[in-house]
Amino acid sequence: MTRARKILIGVGIVIVVLIAAVAVVLSTVDLQQYVAYAEARAKAATGRALKLKGKVGFKLSLVPTVAADDVSLQNAAWGSRPQMASAKRVEVQIALLPLLTGELEIRRVVLIEPDLLLEVNAKGEQNWQFAPPKSTRDKASDTADAGGIEVNRIDIRNGILTYREAMPRREYRARIERLALDSSRAFETLGFEGKGRLNDFPLELAGRALLRKDSLALEDLSAEVGKSRATGALRLALAGERRPFRLRLDAPLIDLQDLYALRKSVAGDAGVAKTGNDGRVFSDDPLPLAALKALDGDAEFRIQKLRLADGNQLDDIRVRSRFAQGKIDSDELKLRLQARELIVKVHADASSGSVLAVNATLAGEKVPLAALTGLLGISPAPEGSLTDVAVRFSGRGRSVRTLMASANGDLRVVVGPGRYKNRALDLGADVTQLANALNPARSQDPYTEVKCAVLRFPVRNGIAKINNGIALETNKVRLIGGGTINLRNEAIELGFRPEAASGLGVGIGNLARYAKVEGTLANPRIGIDMAGAAGTAAAAGAAIATGGLTLLAGGLLIDSVPDNPCQVALTGAPERKKGVVDSVLDPLKKLFGK
Repeated sequence: MTRARKILIGVGIVIVVLIAAVAVVLSTVDLQQYVAYAEARAKAATGRALKLKGKVGFKLSLVPTVAADDVSLQNAAWGSRPQMASAKRVEVQIALLPLLTGELEIRRVVLIEPDLLLEVNAKGEQNWQFAPPKSTRDKASDTADAGGIEVNRIDIRNGILTYREAMPRREYRARIERLALDSSRAFETLGFEGKGRLNDFPLELAGRALLRKDSLALEDLSAEVGKSRATGALRLALAGERRPFRLRLDAPLIDLQDLYALRKSVAGDAGVAKTGNDGRVFSDDPLPLAALKALDGDAEFRIQKLRLADGNQLDDIRVRSRFAQGKIDSDELKLRLQARELIVKVHADASSGSVLAVNATLAGEKVPLAALTGLLGISPAPEGSLTDVAVRFSGRGRSVRTLMASANGDLRVVVGPGRYKNRALDLGADVTQLANALNPARSQDPYTEVKCAVLRFPVRNGIAKINNGIALETNKVRLIGGGTINLRNEAIELGFRPEAASGLGVGIGNLARYAKVEGTLANPRIGIDMAGAAGTAAAAGAAIATGGLTLLAGGLLIDSVPDNPCQVALTGAPERKKGVVDSVLDPLKKLFGK
């Protein structure tokens, strides 16, 4: 059962109990004398104490109204507070003509300053599941006629609705300025329109819900949360082995800054999983394979503007996915990054119920690097640097960790000219030390002018071998890098060789001869062999020198920096040194157009 459905059922049950309790005393003249009787019947039906502490009155007119002040309903014994629900005032308006024929039709219920708490404890028990005392359970059946009361409309003013879970610990609190519910019999069809705040974030909702025992439909749905706005519709089966669904969402704006802040306000520190924290980046938590296998249907999203957490913005995102017996196809996932298109295709198969097989590609040409780094949540944004990116990935597993351990694919990123603000690139002491050693000029220049950068490597059976596949060329420094990333155990071993290009000046003495990053993805360690030190293993440090020799012997890192490191990184092969014959033949080749 979904959380939304739980909340809807809980609200409906509690409102019906409150209405039925007040409706018991409709036919009397002196309603106050029947308060004890109404409280006793509520106790028999629910096992909870209903208290009508304030004045109870009845006004006879074309719209007869019963009103009760200071109404409360007891919480479950294990609940976090004594009252599950309370209201400053409850008003019930009755249709006059049906009353003359002996039928009770409630036109409108007004709840003024209600406070409703729905909660689930660590055992999974719900406080809206009522348990009448055994001695009165059979007698309580005579109150069942209250369930047949027709309620046309419910208005809530200045209320509070709280939904709380113990495992995992989270809490949603909605402050309702106004909420109107137009319902059919037994709340099967419910129109809603309201305004308030969800955990202090402005919230407006409108739409129509059709709730059956085996299905839920949301139609004409519109929502605003903070700055985010969306419209859409949903149909979902709630029972049976298969779960057919159809989802449509059209959003002028989704603001992740707001939504992340809302999520944090809900989960807080408790939202960070404490179990399974074994120092690894990739989680070993099981993927929801059973849920994926049960879905049959399609989903379509269009987001005109997606504002990322760092303030960058993606435009015109279109996603269409099909789900069929555990197979998921997303042939069309497009988004625009600063007028450039990024295309993602994903095919997944969870039909076995035991593993998820994934094949995915991502491609984009001349995409501003600032848009890509913003998409990944990396700041600050570089200037310029149009980038080609191509990623191919396949893997099988029951968790993200096993998916990555079986990964096969290729990654290719080629970055064009641009510049980076040096002070803004300080990402921690170790990273800053590495950046300064590979480019000493960054400590004195405001910007690093980049001519090109390349990242290229294949992944086979969870092992990425970067064969001279990292390159950077600036106006001051050229750099080549290579190594391995083991996605099975997350071990990394990367080596970098920098060389002064021109204009480095006095900073050349601070230029590293060799730098190394090793350890794991979660806990990388940096080692630096400065160019001014003696080039021996003892002087450079055994670990650094040995690592450099290991990468050199494996062909993953050449022993000198080429004149064109980006070109070498694209091919993975060191440039061939020109001999005497080449020096003579090259001019002749140019002369004859070869």
